[in-house]
Amino acid sequence: MISGRLHPPPFSLIAFVDRAFVVLDAELPEMHERLTKALDGARVALRIESEEMTVSFQQARQDQPSRITVEPGWNEPLDARVETDTATILGVIGGHETLPEAVDREGVRATADLDVLQALLEGLQIFVHGGVRCPTFPPLLESFRSFASWRHAGS
Repeated sequence: MISGRLHPPPFSLIAFVDRAFVVLDAELPEMHERLTKALDGARVALRIESEEMTVSFQQARQDQPSRITVEPGWNEPLDARVETDTATILGVIGGHETLPEAVDREGVRATADLDVLQALLEGLQIFVHGGVRCPTFPPLLESFRSFASWRHAGS
């Protein structure tokens, strides 16, 4: 019998964030479009615990569809920097606290100009409201919960 934590589950927070945007686009394209419109042109650095990524938003233009791109690392130029943790994400998505409550307790920290912060808040609300209506989000969130549980068991 082997005991202990030998290997992490096959999971990446960067892949999770990317997959969540892909699911939103596939299952609720109108919410994906609202999200890209709210954050059009923004490049947001996101740190979830130790993983860093840059999320870029581009609204549809003429013959190009809207896009949300997730790339590893913080890649300049950036319009905002956001830091959080898995427990805060699960708390907000699970309805245990609101986004403003998470910000008040510093579970979410954001640095940007005021207009960008307002757009980020609107975009996050669109994402959460859209995500909870996507049929594929429950299993996606379950994999996220499993990863968070695994990560925190080793802390």
